[in-house]
Amino acid sequence: MEIEEFKIVSTDSTELVGMHWFNESNPKAAICIAHGFAEHQQRYTHVAQFFTDKGFSVFTYDQRGHGKSPGKRGHFRSFSVLLDDLENFVKHTRRTFNDIPIILYGHSFGGAVVTNYIFKKNINEIKGALITSPWLRLAFEPPRVKVRLAKLVNSILPSHTEPNDLDPDLLSNDKEVCRRYAADPLVHKKISVRAFLEITRTGEHIIRQADKAKIPMLLAHGSHDKITAREATIELAGKLGDQCTLKIWEGLQHETHNEINFEEVLTFNLSWINNLL
Repeated sequence: MEIEEFKIVSTDSTELVGMHWFNESNPKAAICIAHGFAEHQQRYTHVAQFFTDKGFSVFTYDQRGHGKSPGKRGHFRSFSVLLDDLENFVKHTRRTFNDIPIILYGHSFGGAVVTNYIFKKNINEIKGALITSPWLRLAFEPPRVKVRLAKLVNSILPSHTEPNDLDPDLLSNDKEVCRRYAADPLVHKKISVRAFLEITRTGEHIIRQADKAKIPMLLAHGSHDKITAREATIELAGKLGDQCTLKIWEGLQHETHNEINFEEVLTFNLSWINNLL
């Protein structure tokens, strides 16, 4: 597998760091991955390897405030900025390959970004979307006093950050995955009050406004996810109709692509993608 690093210049001139993972010059499709909150694109190396071995090119990027991309860790000023970033990411992919299908793949926070992008942006370039464990709602109810305090601070200092309190042991049944996450220097442990409120608002808006899927979508979630709510994924899938496939992975936690049976998970995703092409 070969890897090329590139830069995406977003609408506010922020230069995001991306990577192109490939094996051949004539792939059958391009898969564009948007990672989850607090993590980074290089945690998807094994996913990229899997798909490049099957004849795909894979594109990833570090979202602003994450990984090697600039920006305050765990902060963004509005969700619309993230959609602009993803749009420029897709445009870069299309400039690289002007005649192959593009599949969007969003996990957790990235799943919320991709889903909102599908609802709000021009998706003529997109063949389908794979959404895993999307952050539409949390799997637990945040303390009301913290939410009220966040709203107050947001009106005064929206970039103020707090620890995100994510327990690495809730990511996967594979404890080595959890250990590597906790030790990863590119993983940050912050979230700003603005980011938290924007993600919360957007997730509820997605569920509330969902109608029929504009393109084929696969929504997948682990049944034992204690970070994001599988019930919200099920609710969304029920609103999207026949173009949406729902897959609940029994016994799996938040990062289904990082589970002990990750090859089974990725093979299922591959089959779904191949059926689109």
